[in-house]
Amino acid sequence: MQSDVTISLRAVVERDIPFLESLRRTTMRQVIENHYPWSDAAQRERVLSHLEYARIISCEGSDIGLLKVVSSDTEIHLSQVQILPAYQGRGIGRRLIRKILEEAASSKLPITLHVLRSNRAISLYRALGFVVSKEDEHFLFMQWTPKQEDLKQ
Repeated sequence: MQSDVTISLRAVVERDIPFLESLRRTTMRQVIENHYPWSDAAQRERVLSHLEYARIISCEGSDIGLLKVVSSDTEIHLSQVQILPAYQGRGIGRRLIRKILEEAASSKLPITLHVLRSNRAISLYRALGFVVSKEDEHFLFMQWTPKQEDLKQ
């Protein structure tokens, strides 16, 4: 795992939408098809949902992924994390999520997410302290809650 790569986040602009659609196909098609038939229209809707919260992940000048975090007064929802396969396994997703954990701990808010059961990201979420709060046929609904020691920061 490389932790010395430089990553940055920037707001999504209109010209990023084709990249985001391609990223979704590349990173999520097989996982989604393990549960549902693929629909370009449904996946475009997912890309466009809460776009104002979306950030393009860049690594050393190249756009490599998407981070979408929707915050409210009661929780932080980790909506989407997608990283191109060539950049997976380098600790980039872990670093980004750890930053969100730090922010959640300082604001005393839980983090929620839902993930398809066949998504290998489940092991990362578990390693970072997320636990299953409920589940259904296709999804695990997971939550991370700040511990007392996190709240002392």
